[in-house]
Amino acid sequence: MIYHFSECTLDTQLYCVQRGGQTIRLRPKVFRMCLYLLEHRDRVVSREELCAQLWPGRFVNPATLEGVIRSVRQALGDSGRAQGIILTRHSYGYRFVAPVDECPPKSMGGPAPLASTRHVPPKASGVGQTDFDATSVALADKLEATFDHGSPGEISGGISGRNGSSEHSRAAIVLGERQSTRRYWARGWRVAHVGLAFALVLLLVGGWAIWQGISEHVAMALDKSRIAVLPFTNLSAEVNQAYVVDGMTQELIAQLAQIHGLTVIARTSVMKYKGTLKDVASIGRELRVGTILEGSVHTVDNQLRINAQLIDVASQSHLWSQEYERELTEVFRSQSEIATRLAQDLKVELIVVERRRGGLPAQAQHASF
Repeated sequence: MIYHFSECTLDTQLYCVQRGGQTIRLRPKVFRMCLYLLEHRDRVVSREELCAQLWPGRFVNPATLEGVIRSVRQALGDSGRAQGIILTRHSYGYRFVAPVDECPPKSMGGPAPLASTRHVPPKASGVGQTDFDATSVALADKLEATFDHGSPGEISGGISGRNGSSEHSRAAIVLGERQSTRRYWARGWRVAHVGLAFALVLLLVGGWAIWQGISEHVAMALDKSRIAVLPFTNLSAEVNQAYVVDGMTQELIAQLAQIHGLTVIARTSVMKYKGTLKDVASIGRELRVGTILEGSVHTVDNQLRINAQLIDVASQSHLWSQEYERELTEVFRSQSEIATRLAQDLKVELIVVERRRGGLPAQAQHASF
């Protein structure tokens, strides 16, 4: 059947709409929705009935139904504001309100059965629709197999009677929906495969970059020739002894900086760790050093007691420790003497440690002693 309404012409055999001299091909769901509303234009079709006709036996989100209605209106040149073709009855359903002229195709002698002439009342749509859709699906299977292995004419022998054309049209719609769904899923799988491959490449590149960064970071952290002298801890009861502690740290940095082959972190970089609760490993990573010297200063009566420990950042173990005691009467002289002695002892200890590990050549070992 061919329907003329507004500026549109709908052909049930071609599954398309002509509007303004242009042919608009409709998706199966959109075509079925338009045709069902057109054929039942004498009444308002409820949302439940439309869902039962287009999605039998399935729950449909209202937004999905409204999306199909919107596509129908767009194809027909209608809009939700104008509603000159499809009228919305809020909280109930929709009605086809445009005047319609019907005419059979030229190849047929009289009116042909419509694609959905078997009207099922809303209350009984669940029962009648099951048999009707089952027949259409079965016919669609046969139609699909015929298209794959035979000629289209072979399917006509299995359907006869008044509803033969209707069943054939319905089966063609079901087949079209199947083919559209297959194409949709095929495109989806291709996009998914490309996305997965791209994500895998990013993961590999990112992992390689992270591994390179970690390797370089570990290599720098294990450099034993880089040493940081952390601010010594003041264990004295008198608060005014803080200048003695800071002076000791500065003198040690200056003395150790004179040792050839030893890189000492500047005082301004280590003073931020004064009173810190960070562990040795964290400080070593931040300063990129493999060795840390820390200690404490304690004054009792007129005695100055200094404890110093040399720590390996990688193993967080003590490589060397020493205790010094001096008179506090000449504090600045004591600082310089203790710092010099500590630097000398540390130099010897570093050489011993490197010799034990095979890190220094024989000439350097001999020169140091």
